[in-house]
Amino acid sequence: MNDAPRGQHGVVVAAAKYTVQPSKRTKAIAPSLAQPAKGVAAIVVAHGMGQQIQFQTLDDVAEGLLHLASATSTAKPVARTVALGDEKLARLELKLQIGAHEREVHIYEAYWAPLTQGRVTLRDVSGFLVRSGVGAIKSGRAPFKRWLFDDYHEFPAPVRTVIYLLVALGVIVSLTFLSFLIVAMAAARAPLQSPPEWLGPAMFQDVTTVLNFLVTALLPFAAVMLVWQVMQRWKWGIPWWLTVPTFVVALWATLAAGIAAAVVVAYHTAFVPDTPASLFESLGGSIRAARFNAWFDWAAWRLLAAVAMLCLIWWLGTMGLAFWRSLRTPNNSRGFTIAVTVVFLLFAGSLFMLAAYLVQHARMDGGALGTFSHLLAWPLVIVTAAVVRSFLIQYAGDVAAYVQPQVVDKFHELRQAIKNAVWRTARAVYAATEYDDIILVGHSLGSVVVYDALNRLLVDQTLGGVQAPDVGSRTRLLLTFGSPLDKTAFIFATQGTGTEAREALAASVQPLIELESLRPRWVNIYSRWDIISGGLDYYDRPDRSNQHSVENIKDLKASTLLAAHVEYWRNPTLFQTIIAALG
Repeated sequence: MNDAPRGQHGVVVAAAKYTVQPSKRTKAIAPSLAQPAKGVAAIVVAHGMGQQIQFQTLDDVAEGLLHLASATSTAKPVARTVALGDEKLARLELKLQIGAHEREVHIYEAYWAPLTQGRVTLRDVSGFLVRSGVGAIKSGRAPFKRWLFDDYHEFPAPVRTVIYLLVALGVIVSLTFLSFLIVAMAAARAPLQSPPEWLGPAMFQDVTTVLNFLVTALLPFAAVMLVWQVMQRWKWGIPWWLTVPTFVVALWATLAAGIAAAVVVAYHTAFVPDTPASLFESLGGSIRAARFNAWFDWAAWRLLAAVAMLCLIWWLGTMGLAFWRSLRTPNNSRGFTIAVTVVFLLFAGSLFMLAAYLVQHARMDGGALGTFSHLLAWPLVIVTAAVVRSFLIQYAGDVAAYVQPQVVDKFHELRQAIKNAVWRTARAVYAATEYDDIILVGHSLGSVVVYDALNRLLVDQTLGGVQAPDVGSRTRLLLTFGSPLDKTAFIFATQGTGTEAREALAASVQPLIELESLRPRWVNIYSRWDIISGGLDYYDRPDRSNQHSVENIKDLKASTLLAAHVEYWRNPTLFQTIIAALG
């Protein structure tokens, strides 16, 4: 470890070398030239919302930079754990050839994901959306006012943000109601008890028709997202003309299914509780509904069988390859391997025969299996609701926990813990005087946390603190991408009293919107297909006359609706911006 670089405040704890291969499809920005090295630069990256794995963000940034800038032939990336002040931080060290200069870069990760794990519930997310939606509706009729650079400014109300909040709330309510209805009806028809009078075959038929309709409408969008997941191996996206129509149909069907199910329940329990006829039959659509349900049963079971067969073929191929490799391994117990494989295949074959037997009997009329054969959409809707619930808790839940400083809530300590985790990392990096240039990078909600951390460091500097020297002059770039900063600013304003004094007080702890001279260069990358992010308009004067106004850049290659939020990581726009700042 004698070759380890040591800054004035940096002590090496551990180091390891690893290799990252640049992409064969990308070229270095400039050829390798022997030039005097510039000063060491540091990059501090804060990940976004969701279940992020530690060190994954470090690896993503390192690979992205190496794909665009040529690494020197004599030095490989190095992973170290170092002590900076009171903090022990993991970092990646790169030597990049950028133009005519070689630049040493240290990448640090501000990791905070475990702090929110298991802390947010669907009730918290729903409450956050309700409060935000109500506040947005009340405030959306007038221009949005915000305190910036010692003055109060008016901006057009963000209509799209209001629509997004209301649609998200409607989807949650619809899927929650459908899940509750399925569970309640299944419990009411339990074998050991008599079902209530209103829960007869007609209501079962009506609810099944609604759920069949919902699953049919969701299937195209689910197929598109599955294709996108497979195509990520080659870093390809899905064109908007496929994702947008299927997503709109999925949203409309989810909201319509919730309303239709509520009407069905009201019809059979309150309006016409004694009728044996279904709602669709009374509306004159019994034949069409019966044909649709029959078609759905026919197609769904065959599609399910095809998917199961493909999974079985893939599994058998994987197991066969592993078996062949195991037999060719020297000094391996081949007899034991063969015996275990035979037993496993017999067990799998028995399960397959049992499944085939159950499916064959499920096609018969009458009996529990016959009834279940017509209720395939029920478990699929439960699975869909569980997936949406998990997505909302992982993503919207992090926002709900962090973006509510105006609410006296149970997340106060969690919010401070997230802020402190990122601030401590950034403070330790700024305290290391070996860094001439420091770049702060934040993705998604991480951009909000990085914004708060930089503001806190600037406040320390303006108040004469010694923990963060020369923050403003050494911050080469503030880079946000997939950022919801505009939306969080609007939500903060709409949930409070909306007074000028409150806005001014909030700005007083945000030097980035209060003191023009302290703001570094700020680049924000967004995609029109990323509903979480967008251009940042609420951090500059309406005429953008302030110093270092936010440079909003569209990532045209982040083109898959919803998935665009994570496609920035595989596109060159993000890393070209970082390399330009390093050069």
